[in-house]
Amino acid sequence: MTLGELRARAYERLGEHLEHTTPERLRAFLDEIEAEVRPHDPRAVLELGGPTPSFEEAEREFFARVLRSAEEPSFVALWLMAAELWAASLEERGAE
Repeated sequence: MTLGELRARAYERLGEHLEHTTPERLRAFLDEIEAEVRPHDPRAVLELGGPTPSFEEAEREFFARVLRSAEEPSFVALWLMAAELWAASLEERGAE
């Protein structure tokens, strides 16, 4: 998926300024995009060899790979990860 495709889909689903974002809409959007990206783009899956790392180590490796790649798919992966954090924050605030 290119950045342009991601942008167009986000604008279509969430609004040009993401003004239609709700926890439910964002979760549905992310699930849909990730289902499309992950099976087709091996760079979208973080496979770690050796012993199971801590969450912090997995995050560090993800961001290091994005920096090394410096390609458009890396930006898409980074945006999706940041949006996952946003979705979790929205869901948490909604539960309060």
